Amino acid sequence: MIVSSFVSSLYRDYSARLRVRERGQNMLRVVTQGYILYYCHKLICIIYVNWGTHMARIRKIYRNPVLGKNYFVIDANFLANKYIPPDRAPNIKEKTRIENCLDWWIEIDLQLNNNKARVYIPDLCIAETFKVLAQKYYDKWFQNYNKYSKARRCLIKDITVSDKTLRSYDRQIKYHDISTSRDIIIAVDRFYEVFYKAGLTVQLPDLVLLATAKYLIDFYDIPRNRLHIVTLDRKLRGGSKKIQELPNAYDPTISQDNRGKVFISQQPRMI
Repeated sequence: MIVSSFVSSLYRDYSARLRVRERGQNMLRVVTQGYILYYCHKLICIIYVNWGTHMARIRKIYRNPVLGKNYFVIDANFLANKYIPPDRAPNIKEKTRIENCLDWWIEIDLQLNNNKARVYIPDLCIAETFKVLAQKYYDKWFQNYNKYSKARRCLIKDITVSDKTLRSYDRQIKYHDISTSRDIIIAVDRFYEVFYKAGLTVQLPDLVLLATAKYLIDFYDIPRNRLHIVTLDRKLRGGSKKIQELPNAYDPTISQDNRGKVFISQQPRMI
């Protein structure tokens, strides 16, 4: 009787230990599966962010990217058109060009306000923008000096950051100027050779724009498919396609790069 009770006790204890071990194994299996799914999701996200580097280009810009932001590198004329009243343009063609740029600025400003974008401007292009506005004023594109002065103030407000914002813990810088460094100058020299051999003539600020885009990819680690060059120079837009490591270049004034054709709301669903 005593032996039977002892054996029964051992059996119950063994069964209890076995059940605990099974529960532990089941829990370990669930945790392992969770980790596998988590890291698979991260891997897919990384592949998605960087896929444009290795696959055919798609000339679309997502309004609300799943990961990170959209980054725009812009030239002087596109920036200046943000502050030039279209109704003062001398002809319908110029008016349409400004309106197309303003359509793009509506998209970019919305993303900037939602912290889904950042605008990079080479320092040479900033100086060029003030020159463009002054030229338009002397060509009577502004109704009077006060309108011209207002446009200048709006430009200064956009590209200036207060000390308070710079010192804040959770600062959001919408516009960021890029100085022309040694690395940018080296790329300018290389890109000039490509354009020269293709029979395309572009100005120095245009080449600086492309070199700045390459600089942002190399030193800021911005994915190529998240970086977008915006220029009103069609030769620059066409020539940039000959340089594989550069991101897409867009000209808002041509039909292929119209706001409605480039900006889309949907993008590939993540697991």
